Amino acid sequence: MTETRYCVYDEPHRDYLYTDAWVRKLVRDLRDMAIFEAVTGHAPEPVVATAAA
Repeated sequence: MTETRYCVYDEPHRDYLYTDAWVRKLVRDLRDMAIFEAVTGHAPEPVVATAAA
């Protein structure tokens, strides 16, 4: 069963649509290294920013 605040079933396409609330939850929760590792199975890797040319 899904939580409709995060995800709804789209009958015509036979798939799920994810809400902005789900995206915000992921962004908030996955900032925590322990949660990130528990969810993904590996430690987060830093992203190196590069200067635009």
